[in-house]
Amino acid sequence: MTRVAVPNLPKKERIMLNWIISVLVLLAGGVLGASNLIVAKKPDAKALIEKLSPYQGIIGALSCWRGASGA
Repeated sequence: MTRVAVPNLPKKERIMLNWIISVLVLLAGGVLGASNLIVAKKPDAKALIEKLSPYQGIIGALSCWRGASGA
């Protein structure tokens, strides 16, 4: 098994990367959570939301982990 080398990022960059990941995961979770409302207002958004639905479990697990870790 080969290991992938991950560079050590300075603390400031790690914090920024964590923040960006958190925002993206929470936005995706919000879109999935409000998908019925979004589709009711804009029916053409249904195709875009359906692209997210296969990842619904992963997004939920990441949101749960981020909330539990306090990050």
